Amino acid sequence: MVVNIFAATQDVAVDGMAIEMVPETEQGRLNAFMIFGKAMGWAASSAVSGIVLVNWGLAAAAMLAAICSGIIFFLFLLVREREGEKLLPWSKGAAGSSIAHN
Repeated sequence: MVVNIFAATQDVAVDGMAIEMVPETEQGRLNAFMIFGKAMGWAASSAVSGIVLVNWGLAAAAMLAAICSGIIFFLFLLVREREGEKLLPWSKGAAGSSIAHN
């Protein structure tokens, strides 16, 4: 459940950022790269998970998946879409929706 929560949150965040930040004429190409990257990520994580599952068991494979997804999730919390955007509600800067689009 934790892995799915992290994965779904990350997927929504990446898709939303891509739609907002990339010009409409480039969104098709970006979508192709994103799908390719997702497929390569699935392949690599499946291979690593299979090795961990066989050698160390289900609990270790589940913990590894949760830890990796959590790290990626928390790294995305540090990404700012625009210059001058707030990182956290109490930090300096402007709210993301109040910064003019370029």
